[in-house]
Amino acid sequence: MEGLSRHESDGLAEAQVHELATAVDEAVAFMFANCELEPEPDHALHLILAQLMVGSRALHANPSDSAPVASMRSALGDYARQFEDPGMPSPGSTKP
Repeated sequence: MEGLSRHESDGLAEAQVHELATAVDEAVAFMFANCELEPEPDHALHLILAQLMVGSRALHANPSDSAPVASMRSALGDYARQFEDPGMPSPGSTKP
């Protein structure tokens, strides 16, 4: 997502957008394949992953449009608010 954030401010070449969106696709697929959560958090995580998938598909369909990045970032904010993950900065954090 860090690379896609640059798309909002500076714009990226189509090839870069496709590459970064594909990296999101691969990460989402990995998480779906390896998810071992209890039903309630599993459902919450899948909703977040679905938001990332929608954004990724939109970027693949129209790589010049950076608008989907905002919804993808929002999904990551939802993740940070709903899950205790020491590797994920909290919403509003300045940590990378």
